[in-house]
Amino acid sequence: MRRVIYVALLLIASLLIISCVSTGASTSDSGADGGADASRRNYAGAAEAEGDTFLNARNAAIMVAVQNAVIDMIGADGEEANRDLLEQYLYNTKNPNAYIYKDTLESTRREMVGENLWQYELTVDVNLEAVRRTLDAHGLTGAGPAAETTVVASAETAAAESTAGTEATGAAAIASPDYGEVTEEEKAFIARYVDRMTYMVYFREDSEAEQIYQLAAVNKANEYLASQGMDAIDFEQIERLKEDQQLVYEEETGESISIIQWIAQKLNADIYIEISGKTSGTTKDDKHYGEASIEMKAYESSTAFLLGSASYNTMDKAFSKTSEESARLNAIQGAVYTRMPYLVDLVKQGMAKSLVRGIRYEVVIQNPLGDRAMSRFWSKLQDRTKGIEAVSQSAEEVKYYVWFIGSVDDLKLLIYDITETVSGLENMDMVMTRGKAITFNTGLG
Repeated sequence: MRRVIYVALLLIASLLIISCVSTGASTSDSGADGGADASRRNYAGAAEAEGDTFLNARNAAIMVAVQNAVIDMIGADGEEANRDLLEQYLYNTKNPNAYIYKDTLESTRREMVGENLWQYELTVDVNLEAVRRTLDAHGLTGAGPAAETTVVASAETAAAESTAGTEATGAAAIASPDYGEVTEEEKAFIARYVDRMTYMVYFREDSEAEQIYQLAAVNKANEYLASQGMDAIDFEQIERLKEDQQLVYEEETGESISIIQWIAQKLNADIYIEISGKTSGTTKDDKHYGEASIEMKAYESSTAFLLGSASYNTMDKAFSKTSEESARLNAIQGAVYTRMPYLVDLVKQGMAKSLVRGIRYEVVIQNPLGDRAMSRFWSKLQDRTKGIEAVSQSAEEVKYYVWFIGSVDDLKLLIYDITETVSGLENMDMVMTRGKAITFNTGLG
């Protein structure tokens, strides 16, 4: 059960805070003018606690959601460094409702998993002003809102984290002002695309966690995605492809990209997420406790551009009466569950911004014409897309990267429209599509 340290003066301050800010936000997503409401944000929380009812676990889950807000405000390192003070003055409050908008609380799981042992998972709007004032009162906001100010990874971060040779694409998609205006139709496409993206979750090869905990972390992430109506690729499908296609991967890529990015492309995933972490556990008086530390990074599949990352250390030890392994599983699953909403939010915001340039498609033309005809084709395609880049060229085929706001079918129709105006390319036909790659043959070979 959660250790409770109650400070009377803090409770009075919290009540005053609520009375000041509760009238300032009426919805979880926007203010009266439809803009973002800075006083609140939706977070997930998961916890396990003993008790005759689920209330202890519910309150603990609320404070996990509040902890996530704190991490976003002062950074994961700042939160960890000040954990003792945070537990004393915030996390162990007897009135967790003082830090949330109670009417937004949605229970996603409420289950008795043992004798007097409950598991509770929820989402709720955290009252950011109430949390911030408590942090300010104890000098805990000096680190600044690090997580909030990095919606998309910077070019420097991308250069350090992304696959070699791909960073500039991702950075330019956000920084460059030269991609022209986005039409209302294109804005609508981007919104639909972001909402319908397919995710692939896997664990980093160098993760310290044992395989049983790695699998639990991946499955929990996929469970969250499924609960939100998002498409996620099954872990076993990734494993089969990884085992069966290792040689093909090496031959196709020369290991110039990671095998996880390659698999994501093969399985038509828009986003891939890599999880790394470690767990530990202890047993005392026939009770088992587990802790977990995780880091999750999300990448755009075609470029390996880093869209965002989220880290988490379990605030309290997860508890199990069954075994230490069960406690460690509870800890790593709870950690993943609490940070997935934030990471997905980063991904969606980052993709919405980067897609202003367009989706990067790979276009291959087999048996190309001479340089003059292909130059005309290039010029016409460039005029009607967001950009084009030559990747390779030979007598057998040419390969381009094309940035375009639209589906692969939309791009195919556009290319057909263009080839009808270029002498010699009128009979060019599509021979294959795979994910974001599309291959044509001029029929001249």
